[in-house]
Amino acid sequence: MRLPTFFRPLAAMGFASLVALTVFLAAGASSVLAADTDGDGLQDADETGIYGTDPNNADTDGDGIPDGVEVLYGLDPTDADIDDDGLNDGLEVFFGTDPYDADSDDDGLTDGVEFLVGTNPLDADSDDDGLNDGDEVALGTLPLDPDTDNDGLNDGDEVGLGTDPLDQDTDGDGLSDGVEVLFGLDPLDADIDDDGLNDGEELFFGTDPFDPDSDDDGLNDGDEVNVYGTLPLDSDTDNDGLTDGLEVDWGTNPLDPDSDDDFIKDGADVEWFQAVIDSLASTDFKNVNMKQSMLDDLDGAEQFLFYTVLFDAFGLTGVSDIFKGYALDALNDIRDQMNGCPSSPDSNDHIIDCDSQLLAKPLLDILIANVNAL
Repeated sequence: MRLPTFFRPLAAMGFASLVALTVFLAAGASSVLAADTDGDGLQDADETGIYGTDPNNADTDGDGIPDGVEVLYGLDPTDADIDDDGLNDGLEVFFGTDPYDADSDDDGLTDGVEFLVGTNPLDADSDDDGLNDGDEVALGTLPLDPDTDNDGLNDGDEVGLGTDPLDQDTDGDGLSDGVEVLFGLDPLDADIDDDGLNDGEELFFGTDPFDPDSDDDGLNDGDEVNVYGTLPLDSDTDNDGLTDGLEVDWGTNPLDPDSDDDFIKDGADVEWFQAVIDSLASTDFKNVNMKQSMLDDLDGAEQFLFYTVLFDAFGLTGVSDIFKGYALDALNDIRDQMNGCPSSPDSNDHIIDCDSQLLAKPLLDILIANVNAL
């Protein structure tokens, strides 16, 4: 039960005024008052016989409220703190809290505790962060600081999201929880795209934390940084005409444009495509000899490519272009032998397994394009 509203203005009255009010109320319409030695509004006989108060002390329990006023409003003039909350009844009247209720704002902290820690005993959530003061004390957050860990999220929001209001970076990815929420990341998942780079590292490298392969080269960003040393924002780190993923897949070095040091850039060198053909089963070809035949044809094309780059190095571009033409003719002849599929191979296809042909065709097209660019 809270004090009647007309009782609350007593907080602004001095002791003498409270005594005067008591005398007036106790006297009623009568001008003849019984003996009241301490002038507290209670007759001496009633003080000793009924209330157990001291007739010589207007405020027996020393709580700042005269005994007569306490009796009038149902308080106990012999108990300074009727609700045992750590604030005496006089202070409760002064602060506007309810002397009948140990926790006036129902936040889980008694009024006396709130007075000691500095929170507002009339406001369940003193810092307006969405958590009541009692819950903050239980969690270890600061009831007077809406963002205890200074991460940009209110403590209440953190509890709602499941983040730790005592840890700026709940998932340990190098980004504060508030920054993650601001940019649509998950403050509970250190690597939202599961690419092996945590979100903070992605921010450092400039990669996309929502895309596991930021440069679309076939390698996850984390593998590029942590395994191969390639650039996760450059699909062809060594600029040899092959993406980093293709180089890893087919055995060339994505950090060396000429992995075998034969003066032909990897992208225009037939050897990586020979690795593709070599990976196919002999039964994928029209007959058992055609796999080796294709590998031999690629060796011949490589000889033309060697002379292409050799004569180009000596400035004999006309001669170089002749040998490049020979190399392209050889490669295009091979390409003509895989023109069927996806439904079924053509009659002149050397690779008759459509899955294998669909693997080889686009890769051979890359090789031809790189030779054209020489």
